[in-house]
Amino acid sequence: MHGEPVGLALFAAVTALAVLTFAFALMRGGAAERLAAAVYGAEWFGGLFVILVVTRSFQAPMIVPWLMDLLMAAVFLYLALRYRNGWMAAGAVAQGVQMGLRAIMIIVGEIGTGFSAALDWTTYAMSFVMIGCIFGSTLSHQRVSALAH
Repeated sequence: MHGEPVGLALFAAVTALAVLTFAFALMRGGAAERLAAAVYGAEWFGGLFVILVVTRSFQAPMIVPWLMDLLMAAVFLYLALRYRNGWMAAGAVAQGVQMGLRAIMIIVGEIGTGFSAALDWTTYAMSFVMIGCIFGSTLSHQRVSALAH
């Protein structure tokens, strides 16, 4: 999908939005937002590295992205419980949805291009949700901080 013009444009837009959100959270967020941005950013750009460099010579098994989703879900669940943060809980749920979709792909295998395309679009949607959770939590932190002063 990344080879298609629409896929490339969407990928570039999501990446730009992610970078801006990560920077905003790292500069203006609380501990939960900074940790979420750092971990999700590392996963985002680590995944980008894997897509652009590693998969050119090695096709990673589908379990690898599923394990990355599991790690993200665990981090966001930890942040939700540790900081009593509903935004982080929503992020954990979004990662759980992504894990479920990837599990279907692992179990069923390649059904066809339609299913693969649906998984790609759902991955983008979950990326928007995760970025939105970090952004929303950072805005919420800013509001609470402003009211406290």
